[in-house]
Amino acid sequence: MHLSKVLPPLASGPALAGDLARGIRRGELRLFLQGQVDAGGAVSAAEALVRWAHPEHGILAPAAFIPVAETFGLMGELEQWVLESSCSVLSRHQHPSRISVNISPRHLLGPDFVRTVSDSLNRHNLAPARLTLEITESLFERPVTEVVERLESLASLGISLSMDDFGTGYSSLAHLAKLPIHELKLDRSLVRDAPSRERDAIVCNAVIELCNKLRLRIVAEGIETIEQAKFFGGACELLQGFLFGRPEPVDQWIAKFRPGMNAGRKETLLVA
Repeated sequence: MHLSKVLPPLASGPALAGDLARGIRRGELRLFLQGQVDAGGAVSAAEALVRWAHPEHGILAPAAFIPVAETFGLMGELEQWVLESSCSVLSRHQHPSRISVNISPRHLLGPDFVRTVSDSLNRHNLAPARLTLEITESLFERPVTEVVERLESLASLGISLSMDDFGTGYSSLAHLAKLPIHELKLDRSLVRDAPSRERDAIVCNAVIELCNKLRLRIVAEGIETIEQAKFFGGACELLQGFLFGRPEPVDQWIAKFRPGMNAGRKETLLVA
């Protein structure tokens, strides 16, 4: 499936924002999933990603429209669609066992967000433990007290909270002890060179050790090589990356990764 990453120059700014707003209402968004693989090679969880089936430009990757959504205040509506669609998928299928949904700081800290999540869970009669919300380190541009209070309210619903892209921005290791999070995702910038560069390996191992002591689930994202899979396979609960598969339309993903299926790279995860 062809993914256009850049729109023509004329289709930008307010015009593109208008197209996107209409596209959301017209059902042009598409849910994609990328699997998360455990140490045995089984695909047990997935991350939800959005694509836009633009009527003129085809399937657009997020880089083509997320900046416009952020600028023109469409992120809340966009993320709500992903959240609702993910809950619908989980309610209709036992696999994946859990789906992670990315949430922007502005949407997460909005006055009605906790109720919105609760309503989605109830509407689909969904066990909260099957939903994970991914937050980014940019959240810590906001007052820590405000952030902690909101995360505690969300955690009280029974969902999981994940710190995405750890190692790229604003958070410190001290935040990990204060936040009611359940999972940490090592950013690809940390993962990339860990197998070949000693200093990178030391940093990754230190973060992994800390997470183990805090009883946080660890996901290494951006896994693209066998060497990376071997390095992180014995230390992280889940691995995610192109080595195991690119994001796919949800129906194709569900059909491909039925319960008991593995990612086809089981041999890469064996720990010596």
